[in-house]
Amino acid sequence: MAYVYKHIRLDSGETFYIGIGNDKDYKRANKKYQRTKIWHNIVKKAGYKIEIIFDNITWEEACQKEKELIEYYGRRDSGSGTLVNMTAGGEGIPGFKHSKESILKTINSGGYKNRNKSKDHMKGLTYEQIYGEEKAREIKERQSKAERPEPRTGSNHHMFGKKRPEHSAKLKGKPNEKMKGILVGDKNPMRNKDVALKVSIAKTGISRPKLTCPYCGKVGGSGNMQRWHFENCRDKS
Repeated sequence: MAYVYKHIRLDSGETFYIGIGNDKDYKRANKKYQRTKIWHNIVKKAGYKIEIIFDNITWEEACQKEKELIEYYGRRDSGSGTLVNMTAGGEGIPGFKHSKESILKTINSGGYKNRNKSKDHMKGLTYEQIYGEEKAREIKERQSKAERPEPRTGSNHHMFGKKRPEHSAKLKGKPNEKMKGILVGDKNPMRNKDVALKVSIAKTGISRPKLTCPYCGKVGGSGNMQRWHFENCRDKS
């Protein structure tokens, strides 16, 4: 069995959508996805409520009632009424596939929220059908003129034929010399604070200072200590 429903604006009580469904618990009437952009704009601005007009009728009767109600209220896109429906109704039969004309109307009205999701619906359509002749001609001209850049390898690379800078040649191999013996037997030295400190000193030659909080006696690095201790210490009376 099927039903016919309508969506009504809360601010003005105006009917702005007519639909049909044949599911349990009126799930189709309550769905917010697979709606057009205009539908979502109205709902966001005014809110809406659902009213079941006809219930427990056959699918054929529901399709016929939908067509009659859409004709009665009129559609926005044709300038005849208040509904945001994109078709005259009656197409919602099981296994129905939208016509190319209805797909193009939905695309032009912004009905597809995500163009990537509409690719399957757009199969078989030409650029002229989707964008119009003038826009399609511009796209084709742009595609024909487009040139792919050559790969930046060999003589095309920006460093081809250039010598290594002197400063990098001087430093080459020095960090490894300083760290000899420190990393042996330790796969991940950063897990060990003592080894991590040695690595830091070996790389920079600078030992990070340790500060002691006068209020709680905690010892730590200068960054965290200044942030959480001294004047910010919770043990400060």
